[in-house]
Amino acid sequence: MAFLTGAAIAGGGAYEIFCPRATWFNRVKTHGRRDRSAVSLIFDRQPNASTQILCKKMHQLEVPATFFIEAQRATSPAYRSTLKRLSAFEVELHGQAYSPLIFKNRSRLKAEFSRAIEIATDIQDRRPQFLLPPYGWKDLGLIRAARESGLTVVNPSKILVISDHSHTDQFERTMKQIVPGDIILIRPLACRDNHILTGEAIDMIVDGLRQKGLSLWGLSPLLD
Repeated sequence: MAFLTGAAIAGGGAYEIFCPRATWFNRVKTHGRRDRSAVSLIFDRQPNASTQILCKKMHQLEVPATFFIEAQRATSPAYRSTLKRLSAFEVELHGQAYSPLIFKNRSRLKAEFSRAIEIATDIQDRRPQFLLPPYGWKDLGLIRAARESGLTVVNPSKILVISDHSHTDQFERTMKQIVPGDIILIRPLACRDNHILTGEAIDMIVDGLRQKGLSLWGLSPLLD
C-alpha cells in the first residue's frame, strides 16, 4: 500500500512538471476567462528567422500578438533590426535560452530572469509580466522564482504548427477545438518557402478565428 501511494504521488508530481496543461493547482495560467469571446496568439523562441514576417503580417491584419524571447537570441547581432519590429507588440520571456528551467536553484533562476527582464524592458519600454517555460516544463521552484521576479508562469492551451502540411487533419482539428479564453501558440517550422507559407497560414488562422466569432486580444488583457 505504501508503495502504491508513493507511486501515485510520484506520478502526480511528474504530471504537474511535464504536462503543459497542468497548472500546479492554479499557479500556472493556461487560459483566460471562458466567458469572453476572445483568444490570444503567442509565438515562442523569439527572435528567429520567422519573426520579421510574423510582425509584418500581424501588423497588416491589425492583430495583437505576444512574442516570448530568449535572452541569448535577443542579444545576437543577427537579430538587432528584428527587435525594432518586436517593440510594436507585447514581449514576454522564455529565459536565457530554450533549455529546461526545472530542478534549478532559485537564486540562479532569478539571476537569469533578471537579465532577460532587462532585455525585454528595453525592447518594449515596459516590464514583462509572463514567463513561458521551455517545453512547458515547470516545478514549484521555477514558479516561486518567477513570482519573486514579478512574473506569472503561462502555458498555451492550444498549439498550431505551421509547416508544409498545415492543412492536415490535425491542424484543422485543433482549429475546431479552439474556444474562448484559449492561449494559442503558433509555431512556424523551417520548411520550403517558409516566409510565404507562414504568411498564408497566419491569414488562415486569423480568418478562421474571426469566423468562429472570436476576438483577438493581447495576452495581458486576456489574462487580466
